[in-house]
Amino acid sequence: MSKLIFFMLPFDFMRVFWIITPFDLVAVIYLLYLATEKKLSDKLLLTFVILLFPIFSIIAAGGIKNSFVADQHFILVMGLFVSAVKGFVVVDVVVREKKIDLHALAIGFLVLNFVSLALILQGYGFSGSGRAQGVLNQSNALGVFQSFVFSLALVIIFKYRILGALLLFSSILLSIASGSRGSFVTMGVVLMFYLFLMARLDKKSNIAVLFTVTFIAVLMTLGVNYFVEYFDRVGFAGASRVGDFLMTVFGHEGGFRQEFEEARGNLNLAAWDYFLLNPSIIGVGYGEALSVLDGGARPHNIIFLSLIELGFLGSFYFLIILAVSGYYSLRLALSSRSNIWLFLFYVCFCLAAFRTPFYFLAAMPWFVIIGSWYFGYIRKQAVI
Repeated sequence: MSKLIFFMLPFDFMRVFWIITPFDLVAVIYLLYLATEKKLSDKLLLTFVILLFPIFSIIAAGGIKNSFVADQHFILVMGLFVSAVKGFVVVDVVVREKKIDLHALAIGFLVLNFVSLALILQGYGFSGSGRAQGVLNQSNALGVFQSFVFSLALVIIFKYRILGALLLFSSILLSIASGSRGSFVTMGVVLMFYLFLMARLDKKSNIAVLFTVTFIAVLMTLGVNYFVEYFDRVGFAGASRVGDFLMTVFGHEGGFRQEFEEARGNLNLAAWDYFLLNPSIIGVGYGEALSVLDGGARPHNIIFLSLIELGFLGSFYFLIILAVSGYYSLRLALSSRSNIWLFLFYVCFCLAAFRTPFYFLAAMPWFVIIGSWYFGYIRKQAVI
């Protein structure tokens, strides 16, 4: 059952309806098993309650105050609960097995990437704008997915060389096709953290690490340019978007900062200005940022979005769990090479939260959050 859980976890990125995914079925079967066996970990359950009770209370209070969107607050609570339960299930499997099955997880990621590539090559799996989205429901979602694939490839490439190389190659290829600029930034950050952690933990393999990182860096520069040009010639809109982004970043001094300030910075600044003029403890209501800001979109940052919709308390909650999860996942990664995956996954979902308007409505963020809190604070163990 544990192998199936890890194999199916990547399928949680594949939305059937809102937060409903193919992974839900496996999670439900596992929960029924726990209910019949009565083997639920009290400490893990306590961690779940401590993490979720504050945000549920904040959302409930916001729904009472903003009664015209009370139904939306109820839906958000249900969505968060289901998403967090799925993350809880994966952590419980890790606790029982005393390890994470990275091999089964990697195969799950690779299957979805191969299916996405097959669809794209057949002329399917594109958004309305012509950017690739594969089997996922959105192009940027495909980009976020690839950042996790890239992270896992780095972690397993010395143990499962062929599998790691396939993940690495397909992640870069699909990132270009998706046109997700954020995925390339995330991959670059992940690569730097990986090099730092490996240099600290595995000095004997520094030459191998340096060689691997150099190869990946070359692939992500010369290789990216080659693939961008090829995809651009065959009409992939995502490639054109990535190509324009790379030209902006590398073609002008300060282009990187300018690119992201223009892309999402204005929305976040508008949210901050609105909050300063209209400070609120519990916000104006879930989904209402779009109307009160009149900017054409909701803020693309979990902290700024929460400031408007869930108020100071909501924003403070997400800031705290992100900060503490980052601290514990990094501390665990620094304690053992086998824990590096946890921190790299944290980096992926944290950067996604800083550039997308979502409230962790997926299993992976809660898997990382619950796992880092449980193993870092409750169990205080060095190796997961």
